[in-house]
Amino acid sequence: MAADGPKFTVRPLSKQPRNDQKDSFRVSLSPSSLLLVKARPGDLCRLESAEGPPGTAIAWASAEKIPDTVVQTSKAVQDLYGLKLGEKISIYREHEPLDEISTVRLEECTDASKISAFGALLETDRPHWEWGLEYPLSKCEIIAEGMVFDLDLRGNRRTFKVAEIEPLTQSRSNTIFQFTSRSKDWVALASK
Repeated sequence: MAADGPKFTVRPLSKQPRNDQKDSFRVSLSPSSLLLVKARPGDLCRLESAEGPPGTAIAWASAEKIPDTVVQTSKAVQDLYGLKLGEKISIYREHEPLDEISTVRLEECTDASKISAFGALLETDRPHWEWGLEYPLSKCEIIAEGMVFDLDLRGNRRTFKVAEIEPLTQSRSNTIFQFTSRSKDWVALASK
């Protein structure tokens, strides 16, 4: 973690998260904190903690009055980046642009009891699950490795985890990527 720069205390978002995971990577700062880190709402920013590697998020102006020393994050950001409530982190504006996804590889991580009830995912069913996953991925829009998506297809509920993302420009400096119409047909399910 960089020693210089302002520190922000991690706090939860005050609103309930959306079921579709849209806006999960927005981190809310006070207007003066946004100025301090030289970011505008919608800019990418880098979150650095004493523990673990840095993560990318989207700077956002808090809808409510919060202290200038606080950053509000979603549970998804906390879980994916290993951030703990009350932890002090540094935030820097990220100068790399948000990259589009070329290919996203998902692996099934459905609970074993459900797999025993429904059976293993058959090769003939893979195109249906790939098609079914396009909607939640496009609705979420911003994707990171490690995210989990639940999908119910014809009464068969399965869980998939984003295992690997191949960005369109091969840039790997950011940890979040945009799922667009160019990437919608490139969903592939990995065999276990």
